[in-house]
Amino acid sequence: MTVRRAALIAALVAALAYLPALGNRFALDDGAIVERNPVAHSIARAAGAFAHPYWPPEHGAGLWRPLVILSFAADWQLSRGHPAWLHAANVLQHAAVSGLVVAVIAPYVSVAGALAGGILFAVHPLHVEAVANLVGRAELLVAALLMLAVLSARAVRRRVADGRRPAALEAALVVLVLLALLSKEHAVIAIALLWLDDHARPDAPGRLPLRDYVMVGVLTVCWLGARRVVEAGLSFEAVAPTFFHLGTVGRISTMLPAVFVLLRLFVWPFDLSPDYHPLVIERLDQPTLLGAFGLVVLVAIIALALLLWHRHRALSLGLLMIGLAWLPTSNLFFPAGIVLAERTLYLPSVGLALLVASGADAILARAGRRAALLLAVAAVPLVARTMTRIPDWRSTRDLVVTALIPPPESYKVHQSAARVYLKLGL
Repeated sequence: MTVRRAALIAALVAALAYLPALGNRFALDDGAIVERNPVAHSIARAAGAFAHPYWPPEHGAGLWRPLVILSFAADWQLSRGHPAWLHAANVLQHAAVSGLVVAVIAPYVSVAGALAGGILFAVHPLHVEAVANLVGRAELLVAALLMLAVLSARAVRRRVADGRRPAALEAALVVLVLLALLSKEHAVIAIALLWLDDHARPDAPGRLPLRDYVMVGVLTVCWLGARRVVEAGLSFEAVAPTFFHLGTVGRISTMLPAVFVLLRLFVWPFDLSPDYHPLVIERLDQPTLLGAFGLVVLVAIIALALLLWHRHRALSLGLLMIGLAWLPTSNLFFPAGIVLAERTLYLPSVGLALLVASGADAILARAGRRAALLLAVAAVPLVARTMTRIPDWRSTRDLVVTALIPPPESYKVHQSAARVYLKLGL
């Protein structure tokens, strides 16, 4: 099997798993960002509002994601706002990302291992929010563009090693990073991601020229400045309600126990929630024993990643990619607008796919075809959970009603349910 064929298989599995999403409509933030937002209904309006915040002014939430709005506008204009078309675009983008993940992780593992990692990425229930909820498109776009940037950087390195001029590929690399930045803030990790991939394979031909790192770095700094001007710092002020009137100690104390929630979502993604506000993740003013254990786990994972760098690059890189991609929304260095959201773990899951691919290689080397059957059987409950979770995102009403059961602790879910019942006159 070739890498290309493995990528196509992973993409096909992703598309088939998410076919139920075509029956979804608009849920939660879809209403404000897509359904009731005239800027997202016309390409001309979206282009004219390129230097406007992502959130409509009345919400005061800022952010700057003009490429996402432009993509919604294109879909809306082509389909006259038909939800099935809009969701189909999300599903196709997820399929494309799944295929790209196979291509990105393939150099570190066997093709069979890369396929296993790609399929896990394609069907992981944690990704339902990013794919089945329209506003998750920001996650899909930034992941696709960053994966393409990594592949472009590899092509640049090959040309450098062959003594050929890579100017066109370098220009493509910079454009891809720019488009990623215009899709979602996670793209700030681009320079670190490129460096990791550049140095994780000592046998790889060539190195990415310093000028490319300089261009990506300058571009990122310019984007940060432009974003600050466009949104007037609103997103930095719109922190999650959990962190209201909490200082740095309280914020970090709240997030350290959340490390266990994060690990559980990666490893056992069957208990999912659209909201992780109190009391799903408890607001804390001071450090706790559980938080201390969370800190120990974080330090241990970082230490393990560094120790594995020379012994097992695939495992080391997988751990580092998870941490790097989670960092912008981790709330450890600065407060964000969410405590934890499943959609924000879409990009970190690329690292998880690499870990699984490496594990699959080890299993396949020992058990051969029997291991392949075992891996296929192991994927069945993940596919089943994904397909049963997708209809929960059909509409805001469906989502909040189902969210009242597992888990019932979130005040925000009850607040949303009250709004829904009020609109229904109940």
